[in-house]
Amino acid sequence: MRRFAQVATRTRASLYPMSRPAAHRLPADIHFGVDDIPPPLTVAVQALQHTGLVAINFVIALLIVQRAGVDEATRAGAMSMVMVMCGAGTLLQAYRLGPFGSGHLLPVVASSIYLGPALLAVQLGGLPLLAGMLVFAGLVEMAVARVLPRLRPFFPPEIAGLVIFLVGMTLAVLGVRDLFGIGNPAAMSPEQRWIGAFTLLLMIGLQVWGRGVLGLAAALLGMTGGYIAGWYFDALPAALYTDLAHAPALAWPAWGATGWAFDASLMLPFALTALASALKAMGNVALAQRVNDADWVRPDMESVGRGLLADGLTTAVGGVIGSVCGANPGSSNGGLVVATGVASRRVAVATGALLIGMAFVPLTTVLFLDMPPVVSGAVLLFTACFIMSNGVEMIASRLLDARKTLVIGLSIAAGIAVEVFPDAARQVPAWLLPVVGSSLVCGTVVALGLNGLFRIGLRQHAVLSIDPATYRVEALQTFIEHHGAEWGARRDVITRVGFVLDQLVDTVIQHCRPLGAVELRVSFDEFSLHADLDYAGLELALPAERPSPDEIIDSDDGVRRLAGYLLRRSADAISTVSRDGHNQVQVFFEH
Repeated sequence: MRRFAQVATRTRASLYPMSRPAAHRLPADIHFGVDDIPPPLTVAVQALQHTGLVAINFVIALLIVQRAGVDEATRAGAMSMVMVMCGAGTLLQAYRLGPFGSGHLLPVVASSIYLGPALLAVQLGGLPLLAGMLVFAGLVEMAVARVLPRLRPFFPPEIAGLVIFLVGMTLAVLGVRDLFGIGNPAAMSPEQRWIGAFTLLLMIGLQVWGRGVLGLAAALLGMTGGYIAGWYFDALPAALYTDLAHAPALAWPAWGATGWAFDASLMLPFALTALASALKAMGNVALAQRVNDADWVRPDMESVGRGLLADGLTTAVGGVIGSVCGANPGSSNGGLVVATGVASRRVAVATGALLIGMAFVPLTTVLFLDMPPVVSGAVLLFTACFIMSNGVEMIASRLLDARKTLVIGLSIAAGIAVEVFPDAARQVPAWLLPVVGSSLVCGTVVALGLNGLFRIGLRQHAVLSIDPATYRVEALQTFIEHHGAEWGARRDVITRVGFVLDQLVDTVIQHCRPLGAVELRVSFDEFSLHADLDYAGLELALPAERPSPDEIIDSDDGVRRLAGYLLRRSADAISTVSRDGHNQVQVFFEH
């Protein structure tokens, strides 16, 4: 009993806080949360960095309009509308409008997930068909957002962590390819290799050893250093100088849409792409939630659903105005938030304004569109490190049994296989290309499929019969840890549950004089863990006030009352039901 009292008070104070503050507690490495107001200089620097990362993805839209074979004016209009779409989508995500918007700093980019279906659409019907199918895809993603909360059992936190890890892995692979010129038919010069290495090392040095604005602006200063190094070695793309010479300083953005069409044969590939986009957006919103809450334990599905609604609406409106590409929160931007520790939505306002403003200033657009591949590769690899580490941390926060280990392992293997054998993935039918053509989507689909399959036969409750004469704490701990891993429960919660239940069983055996076996029933539903202890014997009192020393010494049930008081303080909720000498202690733990 003395051991319980000493350990319980220490454990409760240090490891198991019973309540959380009303506002989310920021992690130690986050300097400005979503509702904070950073200094204007910090906002400006972060907005420039996020805008640079968004602009890297403009090349996706550029590839699409080039394959469409349209004239220069139409191409310029389409690119302008992509910028408007990304800027408006960034604002919508940060500042909620009705049911739309996650409420986080999530800059929107032209999504590479839509590249395959978009190229197929422009091949069959040009830009009008692409515009119509993007509207369809946006509506599909909005429909997915409405049913997502009902599918929560299929999206446990370890799956969200896996999605975030795969997002980082995809960016890392792209970064390595650009940084080392892998797959580029043109030979990479030694100067270009030095430029890429210098850019990456500069960002790493500023992030690790930089102080103040130097650390916060590591990505932007790295990109700037890469341009300076490229100019010094005369290794900047020739198109950069040509485009700068011919680009006007100001120009009114042209409307990109030239009409709308629809083809039923493209419904399946665009629907699958919309689903893949929703899965990626879900991972990015979960990452944003985790960044802003040190006590984060699971995705807030309401915020995720609002984020997906905003993502789908942005894609649909983009199709209306002719943006030629679907929208998605930028994964590299999420990594930048983690790297800099600035998650304020004020940055989203500045970033959205800059992106919309770029549509009116073609001169600035050229600087981002013609960024040297080694520089963009270094930036992608830099931000991918932070995304992958967050994904690993989310996965490791859960106990994993054989089922969940196979889900995580096979899904990562599927994603790696797509990156290692890209030619094999391209041999599938066109309607299946959105799934197996992307390591992120393929790994996520495999994870969701296996998670649903492995749930067959999985019991969410367990029973342990305890003989008071031979009770051993090791048996109880093994029982709790085994089923905690099977259910994918949080490590810290299972540790706490094991401690409290051990003390409860010990108290009942020592002070409640049980007649016969004691039965422990435990159930789990992702949100909470319930434990019921049934026995025949003396009722366990659960006083709200600590018994006085005199009551403990002089009363026959004083020690039992003290034990009940300590148990009441150790669990999130505890109650007893007694009838004709049969007692049930009901214990509740938040998860």
